[in-house]
Amino acid sequence: MLSRSDLLIHDRESAQYLRATPEYYHKEELHTPEGETLGRGFQVEKVDRTRVRDLMTPAVFAVAPDAPAAKVVHDLLSLKVHRLFVVDDNGVLVGVISTFDVLRHLRP
Repeated sequence: MLSRSDLLIHDRESAQYLRATPEYYHKEELHTPEGETLGRGFQVEKVDRTRVRDLMTPAVFAVAPDAPAAKVVHDLLSLKVHRLFVVDDNGVLVGVISTFDVLRHLRP
């Protein structure tokens, strides 16, 4: 599974930039899709060729559809994850439950 946390950790640890604007960029061509020109602080990030398999969490944490809410909360906390996959008896994905879902349910 590849989570937002996996991506953020990787990006924080590995972002690299080219030292200067490459020669093949002409200053007048550098603008946003909306037409805004890019300022002097513009940097070109090196292409990250990291594969998903190198970033992902290699385990999938799941619960049954009839799992008690207390078990879901326990698993989320003990596994330190934000989502659990909900799978049926055949291992087929039937849903995803998140910490936000739990919090929404607790709302008065």
